[in-house]
Amino acid sequence: MATFVVGDIHGKYKQLQELLALIDFNQDKDILWCTGDLVNRGKKSLEVMQFCFDLGERFLTVLGNHDIFLLALYHGYQSNKKIPKCLADILQSAQVDDLMSWLSHQPFFHYEKESQAILVHAGIPPLSTLEECIQANNRLQAFFQSPEHSNDLKDFLCHHMMGNEPRFPDDIGSEYDDYRYFINCFTRMRYCDLKGAPRYAFKGKPSKAPSKRTPWFALPQHGILSSQQPKYSAIFGHWGTLHKQPINSPHILHLDDACAWGGCLTALCLQGCKERGYQAKQRFSVSCA
Repeated sequence: MATFVVGDIHGKYKQLQELLALIDFNQDKDILWCTGDLVNRGKKSLEVMQFCFDLGERFLTVLGNHDIFLLALYHGYQSNKKIPKCLADILQSAQVDDLMSWLSHQPFFHYEKESQAILVHAGIPPLSTLEECIQANNRLQAFFQSPEHSNDLKDFLCHHMMGNEPRFPDDIGSEYDDYRYFINCFTRMRYCDLKGAPRYAFKGKPSKAPSKRTPWFALPQHGILSSQQPKYSAIFGHWGTLHKQPINSPHILHLDDACAWGGCLTALCLQGCKERGYQAKQRFSVSCA
């Protein structure tokens, strides 16, 4: 049995199947993780969701910002823009209730002790400990999954989720502030200022970043990744413009190789690699051009 992690799929069903064939993925034995953003951009978003849903316990994804947007639409969020057809196909499908329930049960932040791996879509809150991130994920999952919170969840997704505040954990003043801060970090963050506050305006590559902006994983005082020899591997996606950019740490594993923009869909082998004849953390890619 091997565990593989695939980057942001974005509805690219054909490329996903090509990649799984390349790594010789066995649906009966292997496990597949994803960095989130299963949907949007690609025309086959419904097929991607159905396939991942059918993998059952063999599949795990963290939620990405596009997945959250889909959940918000499902709960009645009124977007100012026309809903993409690939998302409308999901919302109009006969399986939509089952798929949205399943999606709501996926984590925002996943930590596996055996491999010391942290899986997140965008970033790890820079001023939080591992335990605080785990607890935040537990609060979010309870909120998204509990039937008794269904009305509050709809209210939050439709009216209170958007926005960049609070910037610091110490500024959290309500449950909605708490949810928004951690969702933003987990699903949207790329850069921070030098104090560790997430900054969302700039989305480009680090070589073009404004002054006093640093990638979240390079912040010297990062609560989880700041030691000279990090204990954890941080696996994330979200950041297409980071594709082919050097990251000077073997513990920072970025997997969004811009498949949605004509780049590649990439997977790495996380566990059980040697038995399959692969190197630990070996990467595999297929073209999305």
